[in-house]
Amino acid sequence: MKLKQIMNKVLAPLLIVSMSAVPVSAIKFGDLQGYGWAEKYITDVSNKGIISGYPDATFKPGYSVTRIESLVMIANLYPKTDIDNIYKNSSAKYMSALNKYKIDDWAKPYVVFALEKGIIPNSEKMLNSLVDSSSRKHINAVRYEVCVFLVRGLGLEGEINKGAKLSYNDNKDIIDQAVPYIELLQRKGIISKLGDGSGNFFPKKAVTRAETAVMISNAYKYSAKAQAQSTQPPVQPTVPQTPVQEVISGKIDLLTFADNNMTVAITSSDNKVRNFTAPKKSVSVVAGDKIISINDLKVGQQVELTVNNSQLTKIAVAEETVRYSGKLVDYSIADKTITVSTEKTGIKLFKYTDASTVYVNDKLTKIEELPKNTIIDLYAQGDTLIKASMTVTKNEFSGEITDYTSNSITISEKGVSTKKELSKDVKIYRNDKRVDSISLIAIGDTAKITTDGDKVIEILVDAQNVKYMSAVIKGIEMNSYYNKIIIGDRDGNEHNLTVNNDTVIRINDVKTNIYSLKLGHEVDIYAKGAMVEEIVSRGDYKQTTVSGKVIEVDLVDKFVEIRTGNGDVVRLYYTNATKIEKLSGTLIEPRKIYKDDQVTAIGVYSGGNISATRIIVDID
Repeated sequence: MKLKQIMNKVLAPLLIVSMSAVPVSAIKFGDLQGYGWAEKYITDVSNKGIISGYPDATFKPGYSVTRIESLVMIANLYPKTDIDNIYKNSSAKYMSALNKYKIDDWAKPYVVFALEKGIIPNSEKMLNSLVDSSSRKHINAVRYEVCVFLVRGLGLEGEINKGAKLSYNDNKDIIDQAVPYIELLQRKGIISKLGDGSGNFFPKKAVTRAETAVMISNAYKYSAKAQAQSTQPPVQPTVPQTPVQEVISGKIDLLTFADNNMTVAITSSDNKVRNFTAPKKSVSVVAGDKIISINDLKVGQQVELTVNNSQLTKIAVAEETVRYSGKLVDYSIADKTITVSTEKTGIKLFKYTDASTVYVNDKLTKIEELPKNTIIDLYAQGDTLIKASMTVTKNEFSGEITDYTSNSITISEKGVSTKKELSKDVKIYRNDKRVDSISLIAIGDTAKITTDGDKVIEILVDAQNVKYMSAVIKGIEMNSYYNKIIIGDRDGNEHNLTVNNDTVIRINDVKTNIYSLKLGHEVDIYAKGAMVEEIVSRGDYKQTTVSGKVIEVDLVDKFVEIRTGNGDVVRLYYTNATKIEKLSGTLIEPRKIYKDDQVTAIGVYSGGNISATRIIVDID
């Protein structure tokens, strides 16, 4: 069973209250598979002219409903004459705001009706939330909003209980102002108290056409249209006329607008010229699945006209396929989107569907397997991805390993660090022998890594036997993935080495662990590459010598802070036993040391600083 069908079965109880019989007529839609819970309600609202289907005999039940579309559906619970009269008498006072917030002409009567009826507040914030000002896309309605709109549209606000409580699992996500409206719809039998299959309401989730159809069908008996029809004399049955619908494809040759009418002339696919004139309000214009303005039509566009009983009712514009080229920034499996950075359009978001295809090196590939930060060529209709392709070449990097985790590695080459993610099936070799864990490589190892796209697929470590005799420990670091020691050799060079659980550590011939090692310890180290195999120490501290200019003298905490020739800042801690003297050998007090004096200190490294046994000040 498809995921979409499963989700519909789970969410259906949110809106279905009962499966009471709904009249069924000749209207049939071909895309209601998996929507059996809503089919009768969809047929009902379609028969009543409240929510219409599409010319291709589909209803598109899973499509999200925009805020404007929800206002249209709720307004259709009133007689059409009410909508027309209110627009005629009240549109003038709203027209400036409607144009400012880019409300399409076809939607203006319904927005004016909603404002006049108090379905939505007459505020700049509300009007600005109907259409995205930059993209001109209509903004989707969420569930709690439609509940509020519907109660107001039915004129039932006088029946709400301000102290109402709800029993959904996700009550905390429902804004307080919406609770009484939702509870009233429960009380009226329009929505269910049970929520979805897990007891949730999902108030901020976009509502679908199928779910809205169920709500509208259940609410119809409270509507102004239902009450108006109940007071009308019975209509004598007439012989229904068989509607004649024609769909004509072709290219626009001529467009004219006069007063409230429009005329379009096209050359059809059979090379005939066809002309149609119709009121602008009665013609819907769409591009793909989106409603667009009639003003977006252009001469030369390929279109598909829907004509019912010789009356033009719809113009469908074939969306142009546009090519984009840029760098893949990110993708979201949950939202079914990819983000691409292009030179012309900057950061752009594309939606992908089950029909979208993506190839890497001519091989069909899943979206989640695409390498990020890689050039991608794609073709889209609007913001929907049609197809895309990537060409990925393997790259190699060499250098010293400076860090790694369970899913990444960082190497430094000539002072430039490169961090890369590891692929799930990365191959790791140490001296041509494959190892099964990244923990068996060492910080400081020389490595060559191979990437495919932005993922590491192979790591080659060259680890030769090496000894460091009479070295001094200058640093010890421990973390989740490795333990590291920093040593200084007899030539003054520093080395970063890794200590793991297999490393043998002996102090005075007693086997111990890394916690027994101290800064300043003199050690003999036997390693393979940067992985330490054995550490031998007598536990003695090895003195070191450091020189630099004085930055500060602290007579309270007893230290002299200096900056060495290579820019390092080191503190020289002294005690009463520390010998402080001039070059001449004359002993002096610490207070006689001043900023910018050149000093040389002899002592033992401890915590990155030196416990000094002797400080020589470069003064006579």
